[in-house]
Amino acid sequence: MKNSKMMVLMITLLLLLILTVTACGGKTEETTDKQQGTGDKAAPEVQINIGTAPSGGVFYALGVKMGELVTNNVPGYTATAQPTGASVENIKRMTANELQMGFAYGGNIYYGLKGEKFFEEPHDMSVIIAGHPSPWMLIVRKDSGINNWTDLKGKRIASNPPGSGMGYDIWLAILEYYNIKESELAKVSRIQNLNDAVQQIKDGHLDGVCWPVATGGAPALTDLANSFEVSWIGVEEDGIKYVVDKYPFLSPITIKGGSNKGQDNDVTSPGDICHIIVRTDMSEDQAYQITKTIMDNADALKAAVPAGGDYTLETATITANVLPYHPGAIKYYKEKGVWKE
Repeated sequence: MKNSKMMVLMITLLLLLILTVTACGGKTEETTDKQQGTGDKAAPEVQINIGTAPSGGVFYALGVKMGELVTNNVPGYTATAQPTGASVENIKRMTANELQMGFAYGGNIYYGLKGEKFFEEPHDMSVIIAGHPSPWMLIVRKDSGINNWTDLKGKRIASNPPGSGMGYDIWLAILEYYNIKESELAKVSRIQNLNDAVQQIKDGHLDGVCWPVATGGAPALTDLANSFEVSWIGVEEDGIKYVVDKYPFLSPITIKGGSNKGQDNDVTSPGDICHIIVRTDMSEDQAYQITKTIMDNADALKAAVPAGGDYTLETATITANVLPYHPGAIKYYKEKGVWKE
């Protein structure tokens, strides 16, 4: 009987020992998990995906540099440029929260806010910077025989596809002014990627491209100008008025001579202003930090991309009377004394 009681006691003590060891192990794992969790907090807390455009264009080049500036200057932030189909796609993907920041022309923002034209429903967004202006020009090989828009009949030109943004509408409006129908061209290539158009021009499959040109051009256009002599063709004054009357958010924009290789004279065309937009629900502090970092480092932006020189305090708020600006950006511009109520 005593042996039986002793056996029960020993078994009970053994079970208690096992339970104690297991509990201690669990606490060790819990402590390890907590330590790992603490380690996770050291990782970047804010991820900003920047919607740009296809690689080879100004949007993408600027987006890469802006991402670097934010990542390197704002603790806890990582900003990454994403190649996209440009303005319209950027706005739609911001609404889906796939992007938190992006590039968009004023016309696309205007239609996006109202849910018209390229957009089936209104899209909420806020501007933080009015950036570089871009007029739509013809960029053609000099040996193409194209000296003006009136020479386009029978030629092969690349243009934006329908629904991609204002590029297609501006292209058609200019043709309309010069009384040219697309069907009178030998070929119209619908392109999203400027690199593709430039390669086709270099290969002799196209004569030129209609594209928005910023100060200093785009890497792909510089590549073309390094390979062939090119002509930069704008629109005459009455033609600009015709297009601007059709789309009032556009304006005459001049790219100074010498801004692009082979562009010896000033070239003026109807154009739009590129804006940096963010999600409206982005916190005031985040929008402030991003705006401040980009604008305070405008010299670095210009050094990396010539169009970065158009990002100035004097012009950053020029569309504030027609487009909604984020409170975080407004806070920064008030600090700089450039915000007008």
